[in-house]
Amino acid sequence: MSITAEQARENSKSSNHGTEEVLRDIYRSIEVTSKTGSRTVAKIFSKDAVSDAEMKAAISDIESKGYEVILRNDSSSHHTLSVKW
Repeated sequence: MSITAEQARENSKSSNHGTEEVLRDIYRSIEVTSKTGSRTVAKIFSKDAVSDAEMKAAISDIESKGYEVILRNDSSSHHTLSVKW
């Protein structure tokens, strides 16, 4: 399977990645990673796709389930989220 640059641009234009998608991605990664014996996962999300408000909402949900969350905004283009359990 491959994708052309034009198809990737079209996907980006129509993206609606938000809080629910961030949570799905994070919880899927936690499930898979925890089965390897690891106790932390890090994910990177584009700031074009996920706003600061959406990221804060996702972090609130994750923390409410007992996880430790560290958000690093050391880039103007993406959020780096680390989750520990």
